Amino acid sequence: MFHRLADFAASNGAGAGADVARHLVDLLPKTQSGNRDLDRLAAVKQARDDKAAAYFDDIAESWDSLRSLHVDDRKVETVIGDWLGQTPIGSLLDIGTGTGRILEVLSPLIERGVGIDQSREMLSVARANLERGSYENCQVRQADLYRLPFAEADFDAAVIHQVLHYLDEPGAAIREAARVLSPGGRLVVIDFQPHRMENLRDEYSHRRLGFSEDTIRAFFTQAGLTPKDTTALAGSELTVGVWLAEKSPVTIGDTELTP
Repeated sequence: MFHRLADFAASNGAGAGADVARHLVDLLPKTQSGNRDLDRLAAVKQARDDKAAAYFDDIAESWDSLRSLHVDDRKVETVIGDWLGQTPIGSLLDIGTGTGRILEVLSPLIERGVGIDQSREMLSVARANLERGSYENCQVRQADLYRLPFAEADFDAAVIHQVLHYLDEPGAAIREAARVLSPGGRLVVIDFQPHRMENLRDEYSHRRLGFSEDTIRAFFTQAGLTPKDTTALAGSELTVGVWLAEKSPVTIGDTELTP
């Protein structure tokens, strides 16, 4: 079960019940039993992380084939290319790069591409794919998407492709992506819209059964991004949402400065 404070209901970041919920949490006694609950929570989250990592390791070589069971990737790639290809991109960050497919698709549109992933096996596949295709303007490295090893404003665009549903804190991942975007930079998020395929939790280590339009827009807003566009691509059983957001440009007087 996932619970959160009601923080999406108001523009100031505090929903109608948020203050009450925080007050109730503060009233909880700091007992040994409560500490055991927190220890158990950490153990459950660690077990989930280990299970997801093991899953990625097991299916690294067949990841692209697995994705095709859920959605036609070519349609998604067309939307991403159309959106990001409207203006020049100096640098692109692919968060959760997997086999490096997004880097391959967008390589002709960018000067420099960096893909990050935590799975060494995935990165091995991605490196092989990039070398095989001679995508010399792209590279991959191991990194934590919650703590990206890049400075602020390092990238003109970022993509998070089919990653959020594996995460405990998808909003935090979007905030970290926003941090490394330059003013006027764009973020594209691709993930499932809400569904009821509970088997994906056990069979594919999905943490969340999709995201609604309102939830993604709230993630963007909390990260300081402006939602720009969205589209839905229906498959046989699952619908994929593609969302575009933009970081505010720097304004001096009446002039906007973008990369």
